[in-house]
Amino acid sequence: CPKGRVYATCAYFVLEENKNSSNLKESLKNQLHECQMSCEKTKHEMSEAPLWKLISKQKYLWRMEHKAEKIQKRYKETKMRYPEMKVLRTNGEVGLTKEGGICCKVSKGLVVEYHILGKFGIAATEKSDKSEGDHSSRGPSQLLP
Repeated sequence: CPKGRVYATCAYFVLEENKNSSNLKESLKNQLHECQMSCEKTKHEMSEAPLWKLISKQKYLWRMEHKAEKIQKRYKETKMRYPEMKVLRTNGEVGLTKEGGICCKVSKGLVVEYHILGKFGIAATEKSDKSEGDHSSRGPSQLLP
């Protein structure tokens, strides 16, 4: 058993912000598709272009590939910031990731480290219709109010 406090962490998301994220994700997907199509078109044109036009076509291709990388990075960040609803446990206003981590704080002189002990999963809990004093017939998921 670790010395000191043990911390359980998981991601917390406000669902109101998550509702509008599908438009942003779709927009980024469309932009990425347009860049990829433009790159393919330019590559095809380069194979048929005369020598003096190759430099400008190559320059344009590099710019479009760089733009596609930036859009792909933004899309990845957006997916992390606004996850799909199927990976969250929700209560109507907020969502928590279904899995989290357990860690403990370890001080080594001036340095503070957090050591990962393991993972945990979040299960749905419901209030029981039984009286509050009768805990004997409740399962583990019914002990929390």
